[in-house]
Amino acid sequence: MVYKLLFIFCCCLWINTSSLSQSKQNNVEKLKEGYYLVVGAYAKNKKQLAENYAQQIKKKGHEASVDFFPKKNYYFVYLKYYEDFNVSIRGLYQYRKIDDFPDCWVYVMHQSEVIDKARDKQISSLNDMFASRFNTSGEETNDSISVKNIEEGSLNNKEVEQEKIVLESNIALSETQNEDNKTSTEVDKDEDEKKIVPLYISLFDARTHIDINGEIDIIDGVNLSKLGSVNSNELLKIEDPGNGTGNLIFISNVFGFKRKQLEFNYYEPLDNEEMDYVTNIGDTIIINFELQQYSKGEFMVMHNVYFFKDAVIMKSVSKYELNQLLSMMKENEKMKIRIHGHTNGNAPGVIKLFDTESKNYFNLNSVSKETTGSAKKLSGLRAEIIQQYLIDNGIESTRMETKAWGGKSMIYDKHDKQAKQNVRVEIEILSK
Repeated sequence: MVYKLLFIFCCCLWINTSSLSQSKQNNVEKLKEGYYLVVGAYAKNKKQLAENYAQQIKKKGHEASVDFFPKKNYYFVYLKYYEDFNVSIRGLYQYRKIDDFPDCWVYVMHQSEVIDKARDKQISSLNDMFASRFNTSGEETNDSISVKNIEEGSLNNKEVEQEKIVLESNIALSETQNEDNKTSTEVDKDEDEKKIVPLYISLFDARTHIDINGEIDIIDGVNLSKLGSVNSNELLKIEDPGNGTGNLIFISNVFGFKRKQLEFNYYEPLDNEEMDYVTNIGDTIIINFELQQYSKGEFMVMHNVYFFKDAVIMKSVSKYELNQLLSMMKENEKMKIRIHGHTNGNAPGVIKLFDTESKNYFNLNSVSKETTGSAKKLSGLRAEIIQQYLIDNGIESTRMETKAWGGKSMIYDKHDKQAKQNVRVEIEILSK
């Protein structure tokens, strides 16, 4: 009888253990790999608090979900789930601007807990570096990041910040390991020799909050020389400018949007309270460019539309900016424009004409014939060819006008070193 009871007890224990294990496994399967925008983390025995907090968020008109994350052994209250890292960064910035979520953060979820030794070593190193920002009593030092809105029973500040830094270490390390096929030892050595700041520059439309892809020029803040250009919405590694102050200037360069200039200190990026466009996740600095579209009556210069010499044929590099203009007009059906053509000087000469049959806007070999004419005629034909390109791609002709200037409105003297900038096309916004 005793053996029988013991057997039944063991069976019950096994069934219960299997059930718990299966429950935990099901929860892991339920959670997708990706990025979770978290606003609260609660201990295992505080599930009701987590659900109450989620309900409060929903009452304010926001989405909120609660799930148990076995890997961390905590309930997380999160606003959004993202499959893409770049989109999660965009969401993070948008929600941090809301008063209720100034300290939300992104948690990266991996189904597998297997991490190779090289990555494990570097993640551990980054976490140790972060931990050094706390004193021996476990309290935050003055220069550490604080997380204000953590509810009772949730993760403490130190644990939350460590989660943040693991996110960025996972992303940044995958980039580092592939760079020039270097070993982790070589990477560590290079990082010791020079300081490199992980940087993410986000460009987005201030009105729609839609991401914008474009270039950002990096200018030395001391001697005002151009250090180079980088792409937006990518994880970057910026080296120390070596100018003694760390001052840099970032200038956005996106057609259809007003150029914007932001200052940035490489050494102390978060110290200036007025820099509300700077935020961070772990060790990665995020710079947010809110770009404004041009308004009625304003002019946009097509800096990257180029023509072959004396021709009404554009170079292939012009396609990108032309298509940006095309997208703007398709998105805003009320938008009307006037296309202004300009040349460098007023001397007449040979004009290589566009072949209206082949419709090849970007191949000089497609020129069907030549003629002679004034600089004003050439500038007018160039404005008309852009108009025709837009018409061929679905824009009504009634939404566009053209105007020929020739060399009457030059920016520089025709013999100046920068005289080539006189040859340009400008877009005037007539209505939006």
